[in-house]
Amino acid sequence: MIRFRNFILILIILTSYLPFIIYGGFGSGDDLVFVKRSLNNPDFTDWVNDMLFSDAAARPLSSIFLILTHYLFKDYSSLYIISGIFTWLLSVLTMSIILKNYFDNTSVYIFFLLASFPVFATSIFSNPYLFTQYIIPILFWSLSLLCLLYHKFGKNFIYYFSGWFLLILSLLSLSYILPLLLITSFLPVIDKNNPNKLYQNNSLLFLIFKYTVPVLIISLLFLFFKVYLVKFYFPDYNIYGLSPINMKSLLQSLYFYWTILIEVPIMLLQVIPHMMKW
Repeated sequence: MIRFRNFILILIILTSYLPFIIYGGFGSGDDLVFVKRSLNNPDFTDWVNDMLFSDAAARPLSSIFLILTHYLFKDYSSLYIISGIFTWLLSVLTMSIILKNYFDNTSVYIFFLLASFPVFATSIFSNPYLFTQYIIPILFWSLSLLCLLYHKFGKNFIYYFSGWFLLILSLLSLSYILPLLLITSFLPVIDKNNPNKLYQNNSLLFLIFKYTVPVLIISLLFLFFKVYLVKFYFPDYNIYGLSPINMKSLLQSLYFYWTILIEVPIMLLQVIPHMMKW
């Protein structure tokens, strides 16, 4: 039964994404700007410096990934698309492994199938290069959480330090994963599904000190880097995400909550009953 479900999942993903890989192309964003520059064979170091001393200064890692992919892939759009799909599916797989500790297999399969097709954020695929900006941070974050949970489940300290290192990489890729740090802060603390007797006997204060406090320290250091340190070496930097509040920003916020609280649940209510049948 498990092998059959895995086969069905793989078949659905392949049949859905294969036409996009074959016939898809570059989007309407900045794709062609970067592709055009890559075809001129620019110096890699100069290109990196241009990005690091720009409005992308607070996300140095994603800028390096962006330049590296264009430097290697040139104008072969299928390579960008395949890389983006693979990175996203790897992120979903990592989160599915985490969820297996808390939910039954059917729920995890449903999550994997729905999350494999991010209909709520299709721009990461319609502009193939955006996987370097928006998917890689999610991959780093999910891997960091998995490492921290592995350590709590009895693995050695390599997983513990790897988890924090990957979390730093995710923030240096793009800071939009900051809300997800709430999960990193509290899931290892409140998780009772733990076979490791050492952690079953540890006090709540110890767990907070070991998992919540490091997240707080890393977050504060990153905010200091983004707000103050970046301006020190690039004075013209404008802090993205801290623009003045106006009617447009309020309407955008309201639509975000409408989508998450109303539209997505309605979609799931229509889809999940049919998925439970197989």
